[in-house]
Amino acid sequence: MKSFLLILVTLIFFSFQSIAQVKSNDGTEIYYSVSGQGSPTLVFVHCWTCDNSYWDLQIKEMAKDYKAVTIDLAGHGKSGMRTNYTIEAFGQDVASVVQHLNLDKIILIGHSMGGSVSIEAAQLLGEKVIGIIGVDNFQDLAQERNEEQYNQIMESLKNDFKGTTYYFVSSMMFPENADTNLIKKIAADMSSSPPEVGISAMENLSYYDYDKEIKQLEIPVININADK
Repeated sequence: MKSFLLILVTLIFFSFQSIAQVKSNDGTEIYYSVSGQGSPTLVFVHCWTCDNSYWDLQIKEMAKDYKAVTIDLAGHGKSGMRTNYTIEAFGQDVASVVQHLNLDKIILIGHSMGGSVSIEAAQLLGEKVIGIIGVDNFQDLAQERNEEQYNQIMESLKNDFKGTTYYFVSSMMFPENADTNLIKKIAADMSSSPPEVGISAMENLSYYDYDKEIKQLEIPVININADK
């Protein structure tokens, strides 16, 4: 009975979602969904090799009081492909959706890589954005990249993207007491991303100077980071 009610509630929730697409600055088709009503508008930006479905539980709750928008960045989810997955181009993806929907008074919520993407989108959207919430990012703005470690990671991704990503996600992204089935599900999902997308996005993210870029913002930035 509980399972039936859960399925029923889920179906009702998603029946109120509006799913559509718009072209980004370079012509790439970007899929997005809109749920709920209210101000400010919450725009959710997913992380590396994920998609908008990772926000489903948050949207289900937030859409009760706010308009909530989720986006599939280029190369992720249902959105189209491009050749170079830069943080700047991802920012254009978000900005294109916001401008298409004529949104105002926005809070950008970015998970991991989505935090850097949110910085770029905020710079493009100007006064439309009133704040950024970072989830699992901006932990140490002064941290310098370890070139040797970076080169090892990139070489491993290029040699075996699926295996390297699965290992990285399953062994480093969850606490010890995390649900085993959840770990396997997310690791399998993220590692099934097209290698050309994941590798390009990772390379561009590693060179993105978010320390410099975030200091140009004149809006509040709040971070939600785990101890791990």
